Amino acid sequence: MGSVKVLDEIGSGIQGKVFRAELSEPDGTTSDCAVKIIECPDVNYANKLFGQLMKLQDLDHKGVLVPKDVFISWEEASSSVGVNIVYPLFPKPSNLQELISDCLDNVTNMTTSQMHAVVGEIIDAMQNVLEHGFLHLNLKPSNVFCSSGGFMIGDFGLPALLSDIETRTRTTDGLLYKFTELEYLYRIVKEPASLHTHHPPELKDGSLERKFDGKTDVFALGLLIYQIYFLELQVPRDVSEWRRNADNIEDSVLRGLFMQMTDPNHETRPSIGELVNLPEVQHLMEVAERERIALKRQKSAKVPHKLVPVDSSIDVIIDNLSSALNSEELTRASFRAIYALTSKTSSLDNEQKTVIVNAAKYHEEVQDIQEKFLAIAYNLVPLAEDESDPFCDVTACQHLMAVMKRYVSTENIVYACLQVSLLISAHRFGANNIAKSKMLPVLSLLMDKYPGDRLVAIRLALWIFWGVLAYAENKREMAKARLPQVICGLAQVASKEESLLEPFTACLWSLSIYPESSEEFKRVSGVDLLLQIIQDFQQEPRILRNCCMALATVVEADEVCAYTVLASRIDDPFTVLRNVYVPNRDNPEFVHAYVTLLAELSSYDEIRYELHRLNFLEISKEVELFYQASEKILKAAQSTTANLEAYKLEMK
Repeated sequence: MGSVKVLDEIGSGIQGKVFRAELSEPDGTTSDCAVKIIECPDVNYANKLFGQLMKLQDLDHKGVLVPKDVFISWEEASSSVGVNIVYPLFPKPSNLQELISDCLDNVTNMTTSQMHAVVGEIIDAMQNVLEHGFLHLNLKPSNVFCSSGGFMIGDFGLPALLSDIETRTRTTDGLLYKFTELEYLYRIVKEPASLHTHHPPELKDGSLERKFDGKTDVFALGLLIYQIYFLELQVPRDVSEWRRNADNIEDSVLRGLFMQMTDPNHETRPSIGELVNLPEVQHLMEVAERERIALKRQKSAKVPHKLVPVDSSIDVIIDNLSSALNSEELTRASFRAIYALTSKTSSLDNEQKTVIVNAAKYHEEVQDIQEKFLAIAYNLVPLAEDESDPFCDVTACQHLMAVMKRYVSTENIVYACLQVSLLISAHRFGANNIAKSKMLPVLSLLMDKYPGDRLVAIRLALWIFWGVLAYAENKREMAKARLPQVICGLAQVASKEESLLEPFTACLWSLSIYPESSEEFKRVSGVDLLLQIIQDFQQEPRILRNCCMALATVVEADEVCAYTVLASRIDDPFTVLRNVYVPNRDNPEFVHAYVTLLAELSSYDEIRYELHRLNFLEISKEVELFYQASEKILKAAQSTTANLEAYKLEMK
């Protein structure tokens, strides 16, 4: 990020002051921006505030305004520490409050399409915010910004993380703060009422048992509907009068939503998820999208640009694209040329890749541009070397997710997105960024919505899941996306489709490492399932390897799973295990998994009898003989041999 030069004060509030400033980028360009400076009581608080604001970078949505930069400063004169939040500076009317004021001054009303667009865009943005685990809790007209591309919600103050709220962190003025009950009561009751104008009744009733969740923002949006319809700048403390006046809202869609959203009963007020499923809300979101695309294309057509010869070098093409990235015509032509060059041997640096990703993001709604971008990504992602690669970072993953959602009915685009995501997941840093981007739940839903052969989507999604599950740092996102339930829920279909068995059993192997998955594994009778697959696919060493490693892991971790092998519904499971060895003994990967399973099973007294009965000792000794060069195979075989020979001595 570049440097910021503060110019003059343009506003102030309970959280701090806002200044007009000049932002100087590293490339020498400058632009106007707004800087909000929040004065903090000490450095520790400033660091906490800084950390929470940085989490807002996870939000990547056209309707969500996130800071361009956040930094901590020290004010010598007052010996105070402040957190500086840099935002774009929009021309007036810069927010919904100013737009309402302009309408009042000019004695005009917002058009129905404008009002529908505002509500549709805010609901869409709120859904994205909630999907990422945030709440706004300070939604009001002055925090809905008017950008060139439509309306955006912003000025969170601090992101209200659901996880923090659940651990007694409360947000009353946009700032996260660990309240004691007395502090909490004081801040709710004693602070200026202007801080809580858009809060629902459950936050104003004097009770300490407040409910901070997505319905808080739903209530605030309901009040916004009334404000834009009747051009109201102030909200009364008791909004029951507004509800009694609702019949005067002639637009039936807005009237119905206002009444539902401002329901004083928290339990019956709809959640964001319930709202977005309403046909009338989906219509509003479609209206908002059409308005945004139409406005964007009008501006895109006016962007001055020039087309360079198709045989130009990659540097010339990307420099030219960077000069007029918002031009749809130039982006389309540039992407064609870039694809042709990257199909050969041309290499790109990260700055050039960033230009390509940003152009693709800007033209998300242009289908042929996205098709060519995905083709470029298919060429470049395998060449990524580290986490700084723009084609594998969180932003790129979020763009892929947005494209999958937008073109969910277009098979070739969704398939290409899945292929590129799979390539990204092949890199550790890429797999981690897929998890961070919140793509996992989208992939889970996509398996049912895929417009082509559903098995194709399931197979690709399973391989992506496997890539993510391979790294323990993704455990938290795995749990949030309920991957154990999703994967185990595919047991019935996967066990009958050979094309799914390898990725499915690979996922079970990875899941077996996580104790959190054990209950779900037992729920689907995981031991019996794996033994059945072993019985049915005795000539498939990779599938057998996955099954044996999954069984070995759960047997080691859980005695119940070990004895489930004895009580399996499969007829004579140990004979099944005995029979798969000979056809696959020349495959080192299978043999390692196989003797690892035998080593774990032979550590249980009751199971040793079965292994002794079928002479598994002969197998372990043969493995020792033929795989002496492999330390890990030899170690597992020797452990098995030792366990079974000890049992043999006990029998004598």
